[in-house]
Amino acid sequence: QYEQKRLAVEEALDKCEYERYIWLHERPYRLEAFISLIDELGADITDAQYWQILGEIWTDTENAHQNINEWADLFGADRADRHLLMTEDEIAELNALPDTLTIYRGCIHGLNEDGISWTTDRNRAEWFANRFQNPDGTPCVLQQQIAKSEVIAYITRRSENEVLTLSH
Repeated sequence: QYEQKRLAVEEALDKCEYERYIWLHERPYRLEAFISLIDELGADITDAQYWQILGEIWTDTENAHQNINEWADLFGADRADRHLLMTEDEIAELNALPDTLTIYRGCIHGLNEDGISWTTDRNRAEWFANRFQNPDGTPCVLQQQIAKSEVIAYITRRSENEVLTLSH
């Protein structure tokens, strides 16, 4: 199985099938594979492909905080078509939001407060704050106001009303 997968990864690279290349990697390694495509393998990824693939990886990831610096760098990229992180429905929902947003982040005090993933739903933030038992800290919900122009993406497909922002 390993050899078959290795050959499939090589074939995907040879054929410039970048999405396939990413999804052939196991979930914890997809972000690393994406970074490798850009930084090491010199893949000629269009801006549209960049944002679509990055959005799919983000939506599938389970523990974004462990790679917070990499995510921040990738989401901060100076590339066109960033709106492709979102579906058409999510774009419409973002456009319908007010110019100033109150956003919340459920986290563990002193542990993962510096995230780029927030929500417009306080109840969802409370759920995230209390999601895991953590002996290293106290669950907390952070709140801030940001301009809608500071939103990188608004993702609703997981029913989280997720706001991605680098301003925190």
